[in-house]
Amino acid sequence: MDYRLGKMMADYLSHQKLMSKKEYKQTITRSLNRYEPILSALENEYDK
Repeated sequence: MDYRLGKMMADYLSHQKLMSKKEYKQTITRSLNRYEPILSALENEYDK
């Protein structure tokens, strides 16, 4: 799942009170940890 879609879903669930703030933070952190290496690799390729 792409980061933006995951963030949008987490935002929606949090806004609807279906997800606690703690779960929201964990979800965002997990998504960032998954996609940061991919984004870094793409940025490094682009900079070459």
